Amino acid sequence: MPEVAEIAPGLRERNKREKLARIRAAARALFAKRGFEATTAREICERAGIGTGTLFLYVRDKRDLLFLTFEEDARRS
Repeated sequence: MPEVAEIAPGLRERNKREKLARIRAAARALFAKRGFEATTAREICERAGIGTGTLFLYVRDKRDLLFLTFEEDARRS
């Protein structure tokens, strides 16, 4: 019989997924509205409700964030 942790993700994992989803949504919206060059990491963090340090736990730089943001779209194509 599988352990409970295998069936349902723990709170920490759910929080990480939720943050990542907020980061993607914020980046996507800002890149679409302002463009990649004009959008700052700080603006993305503010919109996603996270600190700048948290953002860079998920991506190395803004270019990585661009790839992360549109990765799902590329997989569906």
